[in-house]
Order: sequence, then structure tokens, then C-alpha cells
Amino acid sequence: MGGHADQAAIGFGVFFLGLDVLKDAFVGADQTLDLATLAGDGVLAMLLFAAIGIVLTLVMQSSSAALAVTLTAASQEVIPLEAAAAMVVGANIGTTSTAVFATLGATAAAKRTAAAHVIFNLVAGAIALLLLPWIVAVAVTIGRALGAGDLPATLLAIVHTQVNILGILAVWPLLPRLVRWLEKRFAGAEREDLARPRHLDDNVLATPRLALDAAWMEIDRMGEMARAMSHAAISREARDVSATEAEFGQLEALAGRIIDFTSRINSGGDPVIDEALPNVLRTAQYLRGVGEAALDLARLPAPEFSPEADETMARIAQATSRALTRLAAADRLDDLSASEISSEFEAEYQQCKADLLKRGSRAEIRSSSLVRALDRLSSLRRMLDQARKAAALSAHRPA
Repeated sequence: MGGHADQAAIGFGVFFLGLDVLKDAFVGADQTLDLATLAGDGVLAMLLFAAIGIVLTLVMQSSSAALAVTLTAASQEVIPLEAAAAMVVGANIGTTSTAVFATLGATAAAKRTAAAHVIFNLVAGAIALLLLPWIVAVAVTIGRALGAGDLPATLLAIVHTQVNILGILAVWPLLPRLVRWLEKRFAGAEREDLARPRHLDDNVLATPRLALDAAWMEIDRMGEMARAMSHAAISREARDVSATEAEFGQLEALAGRIIDFTSRINSGGDPVIDEALPNVLRTAQYLRGVGEAALDLARLPAPEFSPEADETMARIAQATSRALTRLAAADRLDDLSASEISSEFEAEYQQCKADLLKRGSRAEIRSSSLVRALDRLSSLRRMLDQARKAAALSAHRPA
């Protein structure tokens, strides 16, 4: 804890040292760099200084650094207050570049957040530039009321606060429409994001243990996807089969990427890694099998049953869902626990199958419905069997 506090103290010290260097650098700058000649009451002059603020933020990739430069220049009277205020607005707009760069390869949710950030800053900046003379006047009034006089740093801080408040007031009434538009605009990327690995990075291949951990983390993601498909198929949620097919496509694509990444991990002779790598590949295949069984289940037409047969099918569906949940909840699944879960399900499976066959032999269930019911039972059994094998291998991963 002390080490982190020391680092924080050093960081603050370097920050203030940098501000001091900036201040010294601007001493006498008004004699050599007469930016005041560019300032004026016109719109073009304010747009020019706003552009300077944007460029500074883009170059430094930090609006804080751009604001520090602006505050220092204003305090040394290199530029007048209103021009500095325009630069503050520009820095506020320029900070959106960081959000845009951060969305490269990011999830749809991250892109929505970044887009909202960009829209907010652009709206706030546009309003602030239109009202800049009044904003500066209000800042001067507030500064004097607070006893800060005409200190440029204080006044520009007040200007910055006003800009953000104006942005909030302008965007707040539009939030519901903005949210709907962003969700619609970036909804298509959501499906691609699921198949895109979150943890696999070629840079960690140089460290086999880290690469192995990354592969297992991606396996965990794949397990979540497979279980979501399974529970949806078991509950027979009203959904288009094409959606389940798309989900299986994502699962299959992610499995392929995990397998490709794992095959490029060089164990370096480490026996732990040598033993774990095949287990990663097998687990990916088992989870793919879970998704395939869920897809088969979703494709099966719902059979028409008597109320008693419906109750039987509901019982086996609940048993499958319960077993899947138990498998997912077990951090370290030992052989005894796996055997217990499988035995409980198998007993329920055999009882339900015998019940359906008995009803079929009595003509209480039509032959076509009986075949569909047995197909559903088979898919449920295969789904759980694949999930059990995946859970057992995942539980024996290296600590």
C-alpha cells in the first residue's frame, strides 16, 4: 500500500513540476509569440483558437495537458481571456479523439459509450462557442464573487464547468432518443463481438503460462455462450431458429480461434503446459458439442402431448437445466461430484423415457409425437454429457 502511495506522490510531484516548466517556458513568450494579434471579437478568431485547443489535445492525447498549456499561456498574458476560453472549448472537443481511438476493435457497448461521449462534447462545444462572450462574462462575475479576482486559471476553470453544464442541459431531454439511436446504430456489431476473442493476444504467446491463462479465460467465455444457448433451447423461448443458428456460428467461430491460438503456444518443455494444452482443445470441442445439441433441440418442432406427457417433458427439461447450472457453479468439479450430477440426471432421463414409451405403447401419444419427444430427450442427454466433460476438464486446469 505504501508503495502505491509513494508512486502517487511522485506522480503528483512530476505533474506540478511539469506545470512549473510550462510556466517558465511561457515567461517572455508574449515578446516573441504574439498570439494576441490573432485574437479579436470576431467569430473566426474564436474558431481559430478553438481549433488550436483541438489540435493541442490531438497532439498530446490529453485534454488535461492542453488545458494546462492554455491556463499557463493565459496566466502569462500570452493570449487574452476570451481566446483562452475558446481554447478550453476546443480542448473539450478534442478529447473525443481518445474515445474514438479506444473503440478500435472494441465491443458494440464500448462504441455506443464512445459515440455518446463524442455527441455530448460536440453539442456542448457548439453551444459554448455560440455563447462564449456571455460565458466569459458570467465566469468573471462568479470569480469576483468568490474573491478570486481576475485570475485566469480560476476564470477558465469556471468556463470549463459552464461548458459541461450547458452540455448536460442540452442533451438531457434528448437522452431517450439518443439511447434508442445508439442501440440501433451499433446493434449489428453485437453479434460479431461475441465471436471476437477478448483475451487472446499474440503478444502473450512469448510467455506460455500467460498464453495458457488467456486461452482458459476465453474458454470460460465460450462456456457462458454455450450455457445461454442451452437454457434458451430448454425453455423453448419463442424465438426464430435463425437466431440460435447465428449464436452457434459465433460459438463455432470462437472455438476455432481458441484452437488456433492454443496450437501456437510453445510449452518450452513445461510438463504442466504440455498436459494442459490438449485439455483446452478438448474443452473447446465439448462446449461446441453443447451448442450443437442446443441448436438441434431448437430446430426440433414441439410435439403435441397429453397433459401427463407434457408434465414428463417439463420434468426432464428442468432436470437438465438444473444439472447444467450445477456444473457451471462448480469451481473445481471432482470426479465424485461429476458422477453424482450425471447419475441424478440419468435416473431422471431413464424414468422419463420409460414413461413416454409406456404411453406410446398404450397409444396415449401419437407415434410422430413420440419420435419427436425421444429426439428431444436424446438432445438433452447429449447436451448435458458434453457439458459434464467440459466442466470436468476445466476444473482440472492448472492453478
